[in-house]
Amino acid sequence: ERRRNAALQALHGAGATVASSLDRDVILQHIAEESCSLLTSPGRKVSYSSIWLIEKPDAAKLVATFPSDEYTRTVNVIGDTIERKSENGRTGIIWRVINSGQPQLVQNVKDDPDYIQSQADTLSELAVPITFKKEIIGVINVEHSVIDAFDSLDILALEALANQAAVAIETTNLYRKALHHTKLLDAAAAVARYANGILDEELLLDEIVHVIADKLDFHHVAVYLLDKQNKRLTMRSASSEAGKQMVMNEHHLRLGEGIVGKVAQTGQYHLTSDVHLDGNHLANTLLPQTQGEMAFPLIIRGEVIGVLDIQKDKVIDLSNENTAALRTMAKQLSNAMQNARLFEQTQANADTLGALYQAGIAVTSSLDIENILQEIVTQAWSLTGTRGENARFCCLVMKAGEALKFMAAYPPETLDHLRKTVGQISLTTSTKYGIIGRAFKTGQAQRVDDVNKDENYLLYDPETRSELAVPIRAGDKIIGVINVEHPETSVFDSQDEKALVSLASLAAIAIQNAETYREVTLLQEAA
Repeated sequence: ERRRNAALQALHGAGATVASSLDRDVILQHIAEESCSLLTSPGRKVSYSSIWLIEKPDAAKLVATFPSDEYTRTVNVIGDTIERKSENGRTGIIWRVINSGQPQLVQNVKDDPDYIQSQADTLSELAVPITFKKEIIGVINVEHSVIDAFDSLDILALEALANQAAVAIETTNLYRKALHHTKLLDAAAAVARYANGILDEELLLDEIVHVIADKLDFHHVAVYLLDKQNKRLTMRSASSEAGKQMVMNEHHLRLGEGIVGKVAQTGQYHLTSDVHLDGNHLANTLLPQTQGEMAFPLIIRGEVIGVLDIQKDKVIDLSNENTAALRTMAKQLSNAMQNARLFEQTQANADTLGALYQAGIAVTSSLDIENILQEIVTQAWSLTGTRGENARFCCLVMKAGEALKFMAAYPPETLDHLRKTVGQISLTTSTKYGIIGRAFKTGQAQRVDDVNKDENYLLYDPETRSELAVPIRAGDKIIGVINVEHPETSVFDSQDEKALVSLASLAAIAIQNAETYREVTLLQEAA
């Protein structure tokens, strides 16, 4: 009766203790400590206790011990997880409890075929299930250094504590879910704020990856953008230090390569709680701690433009709530990127119109042909500068007999080099007459993303990779070509082409006016 009353008092105190916190780790440690106190009586001290929770269908994980410093030693001896079926065939007392749903009292562990030793001096063991709504969620385990240390009264006392523990654990789980739900809403709201308020794509990506990583505790969040022409995904922004290093190194993946490449290829999101079991995962030496990964496609107008890649260094939550929230954030990011690109295009168009206006004033402000030609190439240089970096050089050729002659270039010193190394472009040759010659012969603008892949390319500058050549048309005749070259591939787009075509139209008028003026001047001098 004295033991029973002491147990009841201990249970009352234990109930108050385990209900005093909403932190699951703190609660579990309290339970481990109270299980030892509950079964300790004068002349009988429980030496060790442990709490195990079922976190996978076939695995129980060690979550707390008392004394607390025994946790590391236990992990070193048997690991932090006990599988339902171990390599040596033993289930252990813990799994016998889970499988049977009943307490297991072992008066002498040396006689038990399932016993797995973690404590060298253990002779007796008592383990009871932690059950919530008829579902076993874990086990409380206590051990003693003498034989026959526990009895039926101890079983009842420990079961009572296990019932309190079940309620406390479930309460903390509900609290964690509520807290996580709040964090998801907070992260989604922050993503929405940035998505609606930032029109610079680079800044937008940088802010979004950090918001998702910081608010949802992911150790690495990155955005890859897709280059469809080269079928390559390049990391453009990342939250982790390793990711930032990869961005600096222009880290890239082939379309279809790894989880990110697969998502870009299929347009479908991909989730994995354990990357080591996922054949699509590519191990990265800069991110060795990754355990789980989620990747979501970034889609604009039905086309994949990139991938939002999220990695965690712990077991990743693949719940519907988590997945739905992150899919929504990926859609918000996609929409924000579309707005940023539309704004950039509108801004570029406005800059181009402004540049063309200034170019029109410049090329029509003189009637000296040499000044006009030099002004045209100068303005061509300025126009390309409104859409990113300036071209490497630009030049203007005019028809002289059966050849195209270099008449102006920018930078100005380029002209002498072109005249010395190239001379002029023959229009009578049936083989190579270059991209400039092709623009003249066809009367069509020539936009080449990689000159090294163009059989008709004539080398002027070994650094050139992209070239844009636009004919100058006066009435029905082609009188020359404006040519721009750049050291990067695929640098010119349709907007650059339209801008240069517009400049060529202004140039044709200015050239015709200058020639008419010269003819009138000659007639006046002859008279």
